[in-house]
Amino acid sequence: FTALEALISFKMAQTSALLARIMWKRRGVKAFKLLQSWAKKGNVNVVHSLYLLSAELAVLKGDGKKAEERFKTAVMVAATSGLRQDKALAHNLAHEFYTSQGDKYWADYSHEQSQEAYSDWGANAKVDQKIVIR
Repeated sequence: FTALEALISFKMAQTSALLARIMWKRRGVKAFKLLQSWAKKGNVNVVHSLYLLSAELAVLKGDGKKAEERFKTAVMVAATSGLRQDKALAHNLAHEFYTSQGDKYWADYSHEQSQEAYSDWGANAKVDQKIVIR
């Protein structure tokens, strides 16, 4: 739940006006720091989430280079850990990022990879939804 709280907060901050943006960012950072503390205590189950959240925080801060690096690492760690749903989510969020940056090549690549990962996971409704949206 904590990782989702941080992710939702960062995504809300990215699209909110100034005061709400500050509130959402603060809430996301609080959850993010809690996850970091768990990782420091040896909880390896949050590492992939930390990379994904770090990417979204970098997007929020306008650091595109760091965001790109962290999205790629989030995908790799999720894939290596066998977390198909998190791999799909990381590709999906990377697709949104690259689209916002106007990088058609990587946006298309991330979209295709998210489709494949959602399909591998068995999330056929998500695959169908993404086909309609595209």
